[in-house]
Amino acid sequence: MSSEGATTLFVSSDSYDAVIVIRVAGELDYDCVPVFQQELSRALDRDTGPPELLVLDLAGLTFCDSSGLAGLLWGMRRSRETGTRMVLAGASSALLHMMRITGLLPYFETAASAVEAMGRPGTAADTAADRAPGPAWPGSGRVEVDVQADDRPGPGGGPDLDQVAQLVDQPEAPAAQ
Repeated sequence: MSSEGATTLFVSSDSYDAVIVIRVAGELDYDCVPVFQQELSRALDRDTGPPELLVLDLAGLTFCDSSGLAGLLWGMRRSRETGTRMVLAGASSALLHMMRITGLLPYFETAASAVEAMGRPGTAADTAADRAPGPAWPGSGRVEVDVQADDRPGPGGGPDLDQVAQLVDQPEAPAAQ
């Protein structure tokens, strides 16, 4: 959580034919997961059908708690339901470590950058631009959630990671014909 007591999440997205890239910057925590899920739903439920590839560019993510991890799991499950391949790109070593120690990393496809996830050969300049956080894409938006410390859930709040892991282990929905 940021030092002012407010949680800030920046979410922007862009579409490249059958690929959607969602850039996430800031803090993915209990307060911001609903905004994150809304953007994922918008990408997966678009009028032209779900994308073939959904890249979550996490290079600008500065914090992720168990609720954020639950949001990533929710996104992975939703992408599977729609037949969309989802790749986490640019995840920090701290996030990858958290996913590894919780046993969830094998369930996700990862890439060093969004450029790599899209299968495009990238130069060092492309990769640096690809990792730049902030709402620099057309149609991007900025979302700020201001929550006072008293509004945050206590130790009993937030998701149960055992329940979240069960979501991953449930059989996938049959693919649409």
